[in-house]
This record gives sequence, C-alpha cells and structure tokens, in this order.
Amino acid sequence: MAQKLYIADARPRKNALANGAMGGGSESSSNYFQSEIVFFGIDNIHAMRESFARFREYLDTHGAASSDGMSSFLRHGGWTWGGGNLSSMSASVSTLGDSGWLIHVQSVLAGSAWIAARVALESAAVLVHCSDGWDRTSQLVSLANLMLDPYYRTFTGFQALVEKDWLAFGHPFSDRVGMPSISGSSFELTRHASTGSFSSSPLRQSSGSFSPQASNSSHAQNNYSPIFLQWVDCVSQLLRIYPFAFEFSSTFLVDFLDCVLSCRFGNFLCNSEKERQICGVDEACGCMWAYLAHLRSSEGRSHIHYNLFYDPLKHDGPLLPPAAALAPTLWPQFHLRWACPFESQASELEAECRNMAKKFSELQKAKEVAEMKAKEYLASMEILNADLQHEKQVSSSAMNLAKRASKESAAITRAVESLGCRVNFTNSSDCAVDGESSPTETSQKLSLPRREPEGRGCQWPDAACAQLGSQFVGVKANFDAFDRLSIYDRYFQSE
Repeated sequence: MAQKLYIADARPRKNALANGAMGGGSESSSNYFQSEIVFFGIDNIHAMRESFARFREYLDTHGAASSDGMSSFLRHGGWTWGGGNLSSMSASVSTLGDSGWLIHVQSVLAGSAWIAARVALESAAVLVHCSDGWDRTSQLVSLANLMLDPYYRTFTGFQALVEKDWLAFGHPFSDRVGMPSISGSSFELTRHASTGSFSSSPLRQSSGSFSPQASNSSHAQNNYSPIFLQWVDCVSQLLRIYPFAFEFSSTFLVDFLDCVLSCRFGNFLCNSEKERQICGVDEACGCMWAYLAHLRSSEGRSHIHYNLFYDPLKHDGPLLPPAAALAPTLWPQFHLRWACPFESQASELEAECRNMAKKFSELQKAKEVAEMKAKEYLASMEILNADLQHEKQVSSSAMNLAKRASKESAAITRAVESLGCRVNFTNSSDCAVDGESSPTETSQKLSLPRREPEGRGCQWPDAACAQLGSQFVGVKANFDAFDRLSIYDRYFQSE
C-alpha cells in the first residue's frame, strides 16, 4: 500500500484564495497521488502582533500592578476589578477573549497535534508550509517533533530542535523579535520602531496603553510579531498537560525567552545563518546554550531549570493530546510576572516538592557516607577478628606446648624419683636432684634446669643433653652413678 501524502497549509483557506488572486495560491490534490490538502486556519504575523498587543493591554489594565505602578484596584476609582461591580469583572474576562491570544495558541497546538498523529498513527508523510515558510511552518514542525520524539523533550534535544527548525531554517529573528540587523556589510545595532504595538524587550513597556490605530497604520511595514514567543508558550502548554514528559521546567522556558530577548548572546541575532556568519557573531558574542548549561551545572539536578517530575519511562513514545486537552490557559510564570507577581510564582506544592527533593538528596548523600563508614568498620572488624583468631591459635599452640612440657617434666620427675632421688625446685628456676645409692657411697648431685621461656638458651651450654621426644632438657650429672641405676621405659611412655 502506497504511503499517503498530507499537504498541511497553515493558512486559513480564504487567505490561500486571496493569495491565488495575486499569483500565489496553494496545491491541488489532483496533482499528487494519494494526497490530501488540509488548511489549519492559523492567522498571519500581523494578526498575531495585534492579538498580543491586546493581550498585554489586558494584563496591564487588570493586573495587580500596571506599567505606571498603579494598582488595578485603584484605577478608574476602583471599578475595573475587585472593587467594581460584576459587569466590569465580566467585561475584563471578555477582553481576554477578545484579544484572541489563547485561541491562536490553541490553533497552533491543534495543528501540531494533527501532524504528529498522522505520522505516528498512519506512518504518513506530511508536507507543511505557510506563506513564507519560516513562521507558522517552524511553529508546527518543531512542535510536532516535540510531540513525536522524547529526545526533543530533553535539554540537549530542545537545543537541537531550536537550532534545526528555527535558526538553521531561517526564521528572521531580527525582524520578528527586534534583534540587531545587517545593513550592507556593517553591523547595525539600532532597533526598528515598534509603534507601540509590540515590545522587543522582555521587560514591561513604560507606557500604560497601546494604540490600535498606530498598529493598523503600520500593518504592512511592521514585521514585528511574537511568533517565537508564541511557540514557547505552546511548549509551556504541553509541559502543563504532560508534567512528567519534559526534562526542563517552566522556569527554564522563562529564562530561555529572557536570554533570547535580551540580546546578550549571539545565537539569535540577525535574520539568517548567512548574516550571522558575515557579522562573525560566533567569535564576537557569547553562546546562550553554554550559559544556561553552566547555570544548571552549578546545582546539578536540584537546579530550578530541571523538572522535578520528569520521568522518561512514563512517556517514552509520542505525545498525542486529544482536542479537549488542548484548551490553553495563561502561562503565569511569563505573562503574569509583572502584572501579578505573587500569582505568577510557582505553586506552593511545587516549591515544597523542590525543598523535599533537596532534603532527599542531602539524605541520600548522608546515607552514602554512612554506608562507606559502615563498610570501613566492617573491614576493621574483619581484620580484628582475623588477628583474634591468630592470637587464639598462638595461645592454643602455647597451651599445647605447656601441657606437653608438663607431661615431660612429670615423666622425668617420676623417672628420677624412681631412682631414689629427690627433686627440689629453687627460687632461681633450678632444680636439684639428690641421689643416694648406699650410706657408704658419696652423695651424687644431679642438677636439672626448669624449662626456660623461648629466646633464652640453656643455663649449662657445655652439658650433655638427654633427648625426650622432640624436646631437650639440660642434665648435669654423674653418669657413672646413672649407669648403676635402672630406668624403666614405662616412665617415659605418654599418658
């Protein structure tokens, strides 16, 4: 069966027909075998710019603090929010809906989910394009990749995705976000005027309101549009829907956008790779990815850029969110951080989980240290046990030798006494043996040494020795007298 081809046109159908009147248009399915054309109905960069301007005006008007420092509770006599009536509160909600920002975010998410589903479920080929091919096309393709491949949901994969589908693909960051641009062969650091419709800075605008008339007057000339910001907003929505699927946190996305908009790094300067090469951006400017990686390395996985709930095994395949799950909400960490600072903070539950994770990490380290010490103690105990066993063996051998010496001494004593001699032990460790054969004979004196400790020699080195088994006892005696005596073998038999 031949593979089906889907041609995904990001534009509304009416825009494609209008472009056809100017020589453009769209493909025809009759020209492609087993193909189908789908229109996603995503508006162009000008509609996105005006929608974001209305959205920021809503935040500035109904936030806890506006750009002029006045609380929304005090603006217009307190009738815009909590101090006002129900109709004014309903009007503020209607203003958020009228901005259309969340609807645009949902349209981009729905189109990307459709592409991912066709690839994952049907193994189909999907061709994606818009008017120019570097705005809505980059949004849809990169989001579809993020849903299909878990690799792009890691830090390294996210970097590769941005480099591939945005920077290398040719998204004009200088025009869309307000980065410094190229003028001939020189590097022009000035910014284009945004006419109040869209600020290129991540900080709040100094003015308290926007001018839709000025925005309409510069509709054709102004190419500012929050396309990349809208894409990161879509990524934050996916992170909210699938909190276990992403290695990075929402705080990382906020810091990432701030780095892009700050012009501190050269990664997103100019409109193309060629312009960045002409400017020598790589040599002259720092790398944003290296900066963010250095921040993470300072604290390891306890850094706020890491998602505490990340579980790569839980979502190791494609993410295919159903249409009902794609209903977006405000990204509080980014959109509300100036208008509602307290409400934009991470939830208490997430903060508590991060503290618990830090404590758990500390306990893990303490456990590892304790286990190492326990191993050292066990090794020391084994060495001491081996020494104790050795000492026991030495002691047992000494006891055996003492018993054997005692038996030999007893045997000699009995043998000597059987000769009619007396054995006397003195305090000087000597023993005297007096032998008497008859009253008329001279008393014969036999001196025997006691067994000396190891290391000391015989007290009479010049004396002859009588061998008893394997032991020697020095004997100094009148051997003529011994020749006249009778010694029975039974006295030397082992008991």
